[in-house]
Formats: sequence, structure tokens, C-alpha cells
Amino acid sequence: MINDNLKQYLDDNGLKYKYIAGKANIPRPRFSYMVNGKRTMTTEEYFKICDVLGVSENYLRNYKSTTI
Repeated sequence: MINDNLKQYLDDNGLKYKYIAGKANIPRPRFSYMVNGKRTMTTEEYFKICDVLGVSENYLRNYKSTTI
């Protein structure tokens, strides 16, 4: 669920996986696997991603796309 919300948030905002992964200091292949639901993310990784995105931890959990 969180990975789906993260993926949608990145897509909605035109953010590149490579950029966010680099800023969060997470290897790009690992980040891609997390976003695509092929790997679970650790709590530490989740907090790093939220920090890079400038959103609260609850924001991504409850994210709803506003695009049609």
C-alpha cells in the first residue's frame, strides 16, 4: 500500500526514482524494487524517503492522487 502511494506520488509530481534514491542514499535498483512492490522497505528507508520528499510520515500512508 505505501509503495503504491509512493509510486503514485512520484508519478503525480514528475519525480525521478534515480533522483529520490540518490538523495535518500538508497541504491537505485533497491529503490525501484521498493516502489514496484518487489521488496519491502525498512522503517529507516521510509523515513529517509519522506524526509527527501519533505512530507510527513503519515502523508504517504494516506496519499490520494488528485489527478484524473
